Amino acid sequence: MSDLATTSWTEVDNNNNQFPPEGWPAGMFPNAVEPTARADKGALKRWYNRANPTYGATQSTADSYLVTPTQSMDGYRLHEIVNIRMGIANASTSPTLAFSSLGPQPVRKIVGSTPTVLQRGDIRARAHQFHWDGTRWILRDPGPGIGNAPVAFGYRNTTTQSLVTGDNTSYTIVYGTKSFDYGENFATDTFTAPMDGVYLIQASVTFGPLTSSHTSGNFNIAIAGNSYRIWQGNPFAIYDASSNVVCLNGLAIIQMTAGQTATALLQISGGTKTVDIAGSANNLTRISGFRIT
Repeated sequence: MSDLATTSWTEVDNNNNQFPPEGWPAGMFPNAVEPTARADKGALKRWYNRANPTYGATQSTADSYLVTPTQSMDGYRLHEIVNIRMGIANASTSPTLAFSSLGPQPVRKIVGSTPTVLQRGDIRARAHQFHWDGTRWILRDPGPGIGNAPVAFGYRNTTTQSLVTGDNTSYTIVYGTKSFDYGENFATDTFTAPMDGVYLIQASVTFGPLTSSHTSGNFNIAIAGNSYRIWQGNPFAIYDASSNVVCLNGLAIIQMTAGQTATALLQISGGTKTVDIAGSANNLTRISGFRIT
């Protein structure tokens, strides 16, 4: 099967003289004319169908998109652009795209000059354009727009997390109730950056009760394996005995790459494991953040 992208096709007219049906040599036999002309028309039609959103993609499994042309492709062509009608948005950051039986290949988008995992919803239920870079499909027109997809979230803790620290345990705080989440990038206790950028992460915690033996502690935002210290000191010295709690709040502004995570951790030391994380509808313990650029 011959296609426009094969090396046997050339822009120089007189060089398209390969043996039929790959070319039109001088003095070709009459019985070779018809199959050669048919092959040319087939190649043009296959190119047209890939260059326009003629084909629709189905999903064999979640986020595994499959295109089944009338004539199976014999390979992916470097830099070839295809247009496909996608039937459903991507739910993960790493969907795949396959043509016929060639096998699924990862889909990425370009951020700056780097192939980057998608954000959920970059593929929408509409026509999309992709090109093959030799190892993956590049989504050329992500739904929200590269760099313009809103990334912002706010969560709070509404249920008391009991007996989590006080004995030097470093506890990862759970924020289980969503206020908002543009991009759905936060889950339970962890924010995952959907793309490269500078992010602001703010966290607060309300905890207690304390005893006089709880004389040291720290509150950190952990981002990409590094801890950003929000507070360190003697929690009992700032303890509000009337309400039996301490309230801490802080933020970090940090460069993150796609896939890196952020969590908030509280560690209280010197006594026994009797310290709770307060849960309330009044936002006593909360986390929020957004992508700055």
